Amino acid sequence: MIWLILVLALIGTVLMVVKREWMPAILVASLPFERLPSFDITGATIKINEILLGVSFLIIIWDWMRKREKIKVKKYYLLLLVYLLVCLVSLRGAIDIGRGVHYLIFSAYACVVFLVASQLVLRDKKELMIKTLLVVSGLITLFGLYQFIGDVLGVSTIFTGLRLEYTKLVFGFPRIQSTFLEPLYMGNFMIIPLAFLMIAELKDWKIISALWRRILTILIGAVLVLSISRGAYLGAAFMVLAVLLMYARLDNWKRVLLLVGEGVVITGFAFLMIGFAGWYQKIESNRLNPGQVNNTQNSRMAISRFTNHAVDQNDYSTNDRKSTYDLAIEAWKSKPLFGVGIGNFGPYAAGKATVYGTNQIVNNEPLEILAETGLVGMLVILSFLGFVIYWGLKAKVATDKNDKNNYYLGALISALVGIIVQYQFFSTLYITYIWFLLGWIAGLAVRSQALGVGRTNGKK
Repeated sequence: MIWLILVLALIGTVLMVVKREWMPAILVASLPFERLPSFDITGATIKINEILLGVSFLIIIWDWMRKREKIKVKKYYLLLLVYLLVCLVSLRGAIDIGRGVHYLIFSAYACVVFLVASQLVLRDKKELMIKTLLVVSGLITLFGLYQFIGDVLGVSTIFTGLRLEYTKLVFGFPRIQSTFLEPLYMGNFMIIPLAFLMIAELKDWKIISALWRRILTILIGAVLVLSISRGAYLGAAFMVLAVLLMYARLDNWKRVLLLVGEGVVITGFAFLMIGFAGWYQKIESNRLNPGQVNNTQNSRMAISRFTNHAVDQNDYSTNDRKSTYDLAIEAWKSKPLFGVGIGNFGPYAAGKATVYGTNQIVNNEPLEILAETGLVGMLVILSFLGFVIYWGLKAKVATDKNDKNNYYLGALISALVGIIVQYQFFSTLYITYIWFLLGWIAGLAVRSQALGVGRTNGKK
């Protein structure tokens, strides 16, 4: 695995150095590879996207020093620096300072990702970035379906790449995680390509052919459903709502109905896969125990188990989240201005109850920020997020409604809405693709204003 990552990183580096214009697309292609492939060294997980983003940062700085490219500085860069300073101050109250420094470095990395993405988007390769996003999303979707079918058929986790807790041993059917650490992250990422595909359908945007657009929508949507992540379902629902509010009109109601039809097909396909898992388990049980009566789940039981889990508000996962929410509020109240220290909610929780370990998270990003960096940290992050969304929406409104820049910004902002909603149910601030998404929006907003896009019906 180490050699695979190093070889891929070397190839990516050479391509980015030789073909600067390919850098944005190469980075987009690397975004989903959060667990596979990766390797651990001295307690840190090294991923291909982290290596390539680091190389890109060095290239950007080198080009700036050689005066080949300018670095566009906006207000949100200052806010990120302020947030890092707040994180540093929060360490005064940390239980585990070493852990806090570790997380401070991660936060600084997230800021670098934002900087790299926002600067690279200024280079006019947006359509290549989106096509790359759709292609790589299709590939990881196919890999996810292979994981599901392979696990159902009894293929070893060595070959499927599934973590044991996401195999059929838990629910009777697997949860797809594809190349991500957890299914919820995979579902979270899939919101982004789905936003582009929805707008492409509503506006007949020929970023890819209509046939492939619909095939991708159905497959990506089904894999999102098979993540069995309720937070991802809510996030996707709000993304869909944001897209419809922006682009659904009376003159394209037929395309809205087509999207509804695709939603029905997505649900049917996901149920078919879950039903297949239950059916195969029943067949295997009968084969191994011929003539014996058993209560192994069948297709109907598998689907029933899935639907019950999707709406259950009193299961262990939900109750565990509620308890960490209460503990996060308690932690914030103990140190309201600067919190208990960046990365230190886990040690704080472990000191309060033996059921928690030092790696415990809140599973609610706003509450985790509040608990760890206090009211000051929360206000800085909200201000940063507000600036990015404001400039993104401002650029979108100023852009002609039939201009591609309008579609780019609409898709990215809609995806961000979905991700923010899902962030109420999980927490890790320094996720590479989320910060790349934020930088993508910021870069597009700056570029749109610089070119005066929309002031001449998008022709500038």
